[in-house]
Amino acid sequence: MSGGRDRNDEVIARRIVERVTGARIFRTDIAGAPQRSLDARLEYDDGRTGWMEVTSLGREWEYRLAAQLSGEQGRWPKPGRWSWIIQLDHPSELKRIRKIYARAIELCEEHGVGTVDQLPLAVIETDADLEWLWAESTASLFGVALPPGVSDASTYVRVSMNSSVSNWGRGNGGLVEELNHELHRQPLSAHIDKLQIASGDERHLFLHATQGGLGEGAFYDLIQFELDSPEASPLSITPELPTAITHLWLHSGWGKRVTRWVRGSGWDHPRYRD
Repeated sequence: MSGGRDRNDEVIARRIVERVTGARIFRTDIAGAPQRSLDARLEYDDGRTGWMEVTSLGREWEYRLAAQLSGEQGRWPKPGRWSWIIQLDHPSELKRIRKIYARAIELCEEHGVGTVDQLPLAVIETDADLEWLWAESTASLFGVALPPGVSDASTYVRVSMNSSVSNWGRGNGGLVEELNHELHRQPLSAHIDKLQIASGDERHLFLHATQGGLGEGAFYDLIQFELDSPEASPLSITPELPTAITHLWLHSGWGKRVTRWVRGSGWDHPRYRD
């Protein structure tokens, strides 16, 4: 529930479900709505109706950061010769890191070091942004040095969430196994309880998934489906949801597809954008 404010994650969910199903979707969690209102109502041309609840599988700020990074496919232009990775902890630092990362990389390569921490202190103290990156920021830059005259073949710096924050390694099970683990825990179980008592023909649970919400292996599997990768293995396990829940949607934003489960039909991965 957004308390009247139309959150971006709810807007995205409505657009995806509307495009995939053909239903008309109306926002219902508006100003003045009763407490515990569901997020949206679905109406089909054949008279069927349904309800949808939208939430994040993971921390909300983690979803915001993942959404911003996925919009650029986790790639920023590379200013130097080496191979570089940037790991971010929080969306509040994204704008400043984007502003200063190129200069930080150029200085590191100029001094032959792979991290800002290894730069001479005299160099760091001449630049306020660089000093902030060294002393205050939770972000990390890692470079792999190359011999003189040799350049990394890629043209971009890989940008991702910090592994300790995103909780990589929390679980290495399959996608549905990790999902079922989370479905029985708060706060997801509260959203499910609210949705399952709604009237109508369909009840849709839409989850914006993050690395921390699913764990390393499961999140990787989800991305493969969204990217339509030949590495993706078909899903066969049924999510552990009350019988009243008819649809489950999983979305990370990294590709052009969304992962969907429909009771009685199983899993599919429909395309929602060109």
